[in-house]
Amino acid sequence: MLVQILRFVCLLLLLIPSLNSLAQESFRQRLEIVEELLDDENKFDEAIHLAERIAQEAGEADSIEVVLIAYQDIAYAWSVRRKLTEFLPYEKQMLPFFKENHPDVLELMIILGNAYRQIGELYKADLYYQRVIQRVKNSFPKKEKDNINISALVNRGVILAQVGDYKEARVNYRYALDILEEILLKSKDRALLNLKASIYTNIGQSYFEEGKKDLSISHYHKSLESRKLVFSSPDRLIRDYLNLASAYLEFGDLQEAEEIIQKVLSIEGVGELEKGRAFRFLGEIYLTRQEWENSHRVLDSAGHYYENFPGRKSYIGRLWQMRGRSFLAQGQSSRKAIEAYQEALSFFIDNYEPKENTDLPRNPSLENGRFLFETLTGLARAWKQSFQQGQNQTDLIQAYETYQVALQTIDSLRMELKSRSAKYFWGENLHEVIEESIQLCLELESLSGDETWNAKAYEFSNAGKAFTLKEKLMKRILIRFKKTNQNLLFIETEVEQSLARLQKELILAEKDDPEKVASLRTKILEVRQTLWAWQDSLRAGNPDFNQLLSSSLDIKAGQIQTKLEPDQVIWDYFWGKNEVYRFGVSRDKIEAQKIGKVEKIEEAVDTFMTCLRNPQWIKEFAFSQEGKGVFANTSAKLFRLICPQGENLPPKVEIVADGPLVRLPFSCLIEDEPSSYSDYSELPFLLYKTEFKYAYGKGLESTKKSDHFSTNYLGIAPSYAPNEVLQKLDVRYGPNTLKYNKKEVASASKLMGGNSFLGAEALKDSFLKYAPEARILHLAMHGYIDEHRPQYSKLAFGTEGGAKDLFGYEVSNLVLGAEMVVLSACETALGKYQRGEGNLSMARYFREAGCQEVLMTLWSIDDKATSQLLERFFEYYKEGNSASLALKKAKESYLEERDLGHPFYWAAFVLVGEKHEKEPFLPIYVILAIVLPILLGAFVFFRNKLGSKQTG
Repeated sequence: MLVQILRFVCLLLLLIPSLNSLAQESFRQRLEIVEELLDDENKFDEAIHLAERIAQEAGEADSIEVVLIAYQDIAYAWSVRRKLTEFLPYEKQMLPFFKENHPDVLELMIILGNAYRQIGELYKADLYYQRVIQRVKNSFPKKEKDNINISALVNRGVILAQVGDYKEARVNYRYALDILEEILLKSKDRALLNLKASIYTNIGQSYFEEGKKDLSISHYHKSLESRKLVFSSPDRLIRDYLNLASAYLEFGDLQEAEEIIQKVLSIEGVGELEKGRAFRFLGEIYLTRQEWENSHRVLDSAGHYYENFPGRKSYIGRLWQMRGRSFLAQGQSSRKAIEAYQEALSFFIDNYEPKENTDLPRNPSLENGRFLFETLTGLARAWKQSFQQGQNQTDLIQAYETYQVALQTIDSLRMELKSRSAKYFWGENLHEVIEESIQLCLELESLSGDETWNAKAYEFSNAGKAFTLKEKLMKRILIRFKKTNQNLLFIETEVEQSLARLQKELILAEKDDPEKVASLRTKILEVRQTLWAWQDSLRAGNPDFNQLLSSSLDIKAGQIQTKLEPDQVIWDYFWGKNEVYRFGVSRDKIEAQKIGKVEKIEEAVDTFMTCLRNPQWIKEFAFSQEGKGVFANTSAKLFRLICPQGENLPPKVEIVADGPLVRLPFSCLIEDEPSSYSDYSELPFLLYKTEFKYAYGKGLESTKKSDHFSTNYLGIAPSYAPNEVLQKLDVRYGPNTLKYNKKEVASASKLMGGNSFLGAEALKDSFLKYAPEARILHLAMHGYIDEHRPQYSKLAFGTEGGAKDLFGYEVSNLVLGAEMVVLSACETALGKYQRGEGNLSMARYFREAGCQEVLMTLWSIDDKATSQLLERFFEYYKEGNSASLALKKAKESYLEERDLGHPFYWAAFVLVGEKHEKEPFLPIYVILAIVLPILLGAFVFFRNKLGSKQTG
């Protein structure tokens, strides 16, 4: 009996390979049936069901290749139907097979990435693309999977462009192009040439969105050149021509745009969608030329073609938006313009109905955000025009409400963008609309006599300042206030530090080490993915977080006024397109006024700054009698232009500057030019009357790390190697060997009581170790600004670069709680000027890190004079004076005691920020939104607990 069993087992073992072979043959035959069914779209459902059964059976039989092919067939069916997202439910069944090192796994990851991208879950899409890139890199021989690697890189580029990070999108596109060019050296494959053209199109589009005309047009031309090499299909050529036409149109070259569009319309076989787009562009051209009838005629034609594409309803919305612009431009059809814009809104927003108060959702999709914003601003302008034609004040109020919603819409959109550069881009584009809103409020105040409109105008001005700084600080406060996982904050800072460091390495490698570039790009992709994961986990764990953040940034004038001291006034400046505005804000009043033309004030600022900070002018001319007269004259002239006339100067003024005024120290202006004086100290500087401080924007709240600091004071003063070539002035910039910085820090350390690191002990590591626990930070050293890449502005901890430099991006991502930072280095208040944000300076990065007040410098400071000034500053601060008052007294003392009274030596230091003795405020409705659910939950808990006791 045992012998018979053994024979049977042996026979089975011999038959298994044959059975497996038969099973594989059966699977292949059934897959062929699936492919035949896929040739007929009416049989797609049958094909999908059969492929599902094959995948299940093949999975049970461990036929990995069959499983993967079956799922690819299913994905193909949904893709043809333009419903690729229907493929997502299969993800769970496929996950066990993704651990396999099989090429078809990569194809499915790309497909899932595309599906997630369609529904806007960009992090999940990016995760799959990144897995493909890593799998290709680690698991396959070089060149074997270049095509799919290119696909993953291009798709990642598309995602980055979707969130507004056009620069990083181009990094991915160009990396894909590098691989593609190597392949094309050996093979001029038509499909690859078409892919190359598409990548050039994407790069051109990224430059187009950034407003870079020449680069956009040149890449669209490169795309066309590649298409023509392979005699590409008319549809692809037409799309490229239309992209090129849109670029010429955007940048004002109407003739070139029209010639291209006419060429497109003459091509045989142009599709309806492309015809609709071509006619829309023609309508734009005619509208610009004020050919109203032609414009409406071609827009009607475009609408006729778009009607056959119900999924493109936003295209029809754009046509209505253009009609609204046309009626508005004609000047006599404001009601028609209003109706057209409202019709456009109905296509951009589901379930939109015109209401008396324009009530729209605050979270538009990224794709439609730009058009929604343009439509809302157009509608507001139409309401303004309607007032001009009918003098109905209600129309102006409608315009005001519409402007409000437009700005809220874009703020919401900016919070969704993951790129800081994209946030800056939108902020700059908001500037004109904010100015229109301010003008509107001032007109309503003039008509009604209601001074609350001044407050509303001020709110618009404040909303347009320092958005990204407000967002970062408020985000930290909300994370802390909501008791969200504190590790999230540290994860973000560490990841952003790593990302900026890698990007800096990439800049250097592109110049000197091409082989390192590919590796660095891959690392950047990995780190960026980690950052996105953090952002998505924060939102997923806190569904109300974005709403709370949005509410927190919506700062009202009353909130700002209640926090002002009785003798304190804010001078908030708005630098418009043609006019400069000033808001005077006190506890009980807000005044608003136009103070002059942009050109006149800018010229006066430039002239005065030459007298103030130009080293050659100071050395050769400033101390002559003529030079003193020129200085006094330019200072008094500028004062008359930018400061309020006919009123007493308040004891305390907080400056929120804009435009060129961000470079100006108000304390060294004078009210009246004296008839004669022998020394600068005799001039009637505003310093003697008023205590000045500065702010990037109101509503900026720092969050203290703790109420108790382990170190009261931390001072850093490095030594620098001697250099024979010294500048004309002994400033804390360049190669100078500083003589007084160590004395300055030693004196302050002795006075304040704390740690100081001097000379060779002044290490960057010491700063990073002790800074988070220090109440006062004092850095006396060389400083350098990078105008083009402000995040790489730096403070130098020694003569050599590299690890001894503290960069702006490093500071920004620290978690500091210092009450005061003294940046005793050159130009720490300066950097790239970003409209709507101010100077992207080292001081700003310390504010981003959570520091409350920062003493910063507006030019290259004198070494000796700085040491003398700051020694007195710390003495007054130690006595219990506020930082702004201590600075005022120190400057006055310097002028009394020193011979060099020219403001170059003492006026460069200005104070920015706000010190908080208590926890930073949150708007009451934000606090209620956080606290009420907690109270309600506690009530329900105790009620249930009490009920259970009674039952027991």
